[in-house]
Parts: sequence; C-alpha cells; structure tokens
Amino acid sequence: KCEETNRLLQMLSYLCLGLSASFGGLCDAAPQWVTAWKLEYFTESQGWRLYDQECAGHASKGGEAVILEGNTDVHNVKYVSLPRSVMASRLRVRPVMWHRRAGVRCEVHVARSHDSIADKEDLPSDQLKVGVELASNAVRVLQGSLEERQRTQSKREDDLKEQAAQERGDLERRLQEALERATASEARAVAAEAALLHARADNERLSAAVKILEAESSGGSDLRSSAEARAAESEKDCSELQAQVIDLTEQLLVMTDARDVLRAHEEDLVETIAAKDEEVARAHRAFVDLTQRLEEKELEEETSNLLA
Repeated sequence: KCEETNRLLQMLSYLCLGLSASFGGLCDAAPQWVTAWKLEYFTESQGWRLYDQECAGHASKGGEAVILEGNTDVHNVKYVSLPRSVMASRLRVRPVMWHRRAGVRCEVHVARSHDSIADKEDLPSDQLKVGVELASNAVRVLQGSLEERQRTQSKREDDLKEQAAQERGDLERRLQEALERATASEARAVAAEAALLHARADNERLSAAVKILEAESSGGSDLRSSAEARAAESEKDCSELQAQVIDLTEQLLVMTDARDVLRAHEEDLVETIAAKDEEVARAHRAFVDLTQRLEEKELEEETSNLLA
C-alpha cells in the first residue's frame, strides 16, 4: 500500500503474470520458492533502508545487509524471526536466491510499539498451517486440471488431423479413378479416330476404283452397280464411324469436365483442411489465453487475499 510505488508494483506484477510459462512467467504452476532474501523497511525519518547487521545487533560487523533464510520446498511453512525487531511502517522483500523462479507468499506478524515482541520462538498458528496446506493442495489440483486440459486439447488436435488425412486420401483416390477413366476414354477416342482415318482411306480407294472401272467400261452396269453399292456401304460405315467418334468425343468432354470438377473439389478440400488447421490453431491459442487468464485471475485473487 505504498502510494509512491503502488503503480510500479502493479505494472511489475502485470508483466510478471502476463509472461507465459516457457518464458519464465509466474503463471507456471511448477514448484518455485525463494531460498534466501533480504528485508527492506521504511521509516519516516530515514526512508527506505536495508535490514543490516547493525539493525540485528551486530554493530561490529558493519552495515552489511542480513540475508535471511527462505523455504527449502513448496509444502512446508518457513517461519523467520528477526534477530531484533524494528520500527517501520512499510516493508519490502528482496529475493536473493530462489528455486526455478522468485515466487514467494508471506505473512508479516507485527506488534504495536508498546507490546512486547522479544519472544523470538513463536511459531505460526495451526490456522496458518491449515491455510497453507489448503493453498498447496489447490495449486496441485490446478496443475492436474491444466495437464488434463492440455491432454484433451492434444487428443482433439490429433483427431482433427487424422480426419483431415482420411478425407485427403479419399479425395486422392477419387481423383486417381477419374484420371484413369479419362485416360481410357482418350484411348478409345484415339482408336476411333484411327478407324475413321482407315475407313476414309478405304473410301478413297473404292472411289478411285469406281472411277477406274467407269473409265474402263462405261457400259458395265452390273459392275458399276456393284461398285456403287460398295461405295454406299463404305459411306454408311464411314457415317457410323463418324457417329461413334462424335459419341466418344462427347464422352471425353464429359470425363474432362468431371476431372475439372474433381480438381476444383480437391482445391476446396485443401482450403477446408487449411481452415480446419487454422481453427485448431485458434482454438489452441484461445485455450492457452484462457488458461493464462485463469491463472492470472487466481494469482491475482491470492495476491489480493495476501495483501488484504
């Protein structure tokens, strides 16, 4: 509740809580504690001052700051009694060494100036121990819940990826089948065109033979009728082959359109898969952001409770 440092403390707390766990933020639920720390106190006459050897009653050791012992684990409560009491209106805790990160939750036991504070062996009450144990259990439960959420999110992402891979495989199979049918249609069209060219060549040879026969014997009506009949049959065969070629050409066009549709569908599916991947990424980011906000809110409530 220091008026001149209130805004700075709020900003520093926001920055520390806002960092993700991978970058060293306090939102990480892993065990962390301070192993050694210094105390700084404020008086109206001298301002801010470190608790040094002189304050502790060791004037011969000079003004070296006293390094107080911190926690050794995350479960037990560490009670620290000052070698000599001080008169102060504000206190600051300056971590010196810590495990993983500098995180501390503390209570300050104060006394009025006319009360006796000489007893240095007082231990924290049972109520304080129970509160600390409950807070530790809550941290462990929160950590388990976060891990379960992460596992659920990872399983969901794996299911979405497997579904996208299965749809992609079905699309590739359908496209391959369409390409095979289009190739077969193109082969039949080529064969029909070759047959048409062969029929045209036969028709030309027959026409040449008819002209030769007409030139050699203009009076041979039977031979001429036979040649005309053969020519008519050839023309009929040529017309039938042309009709088959037209039919095969239409089938080829239909298969080509189907292939184009399948390719367009493939592009749509690729875009859908990309959109699903983006949706998974957004869901993951939203989950991470929600988790960070939840942790920030819980830590803010704990900080408010401790400050209160």
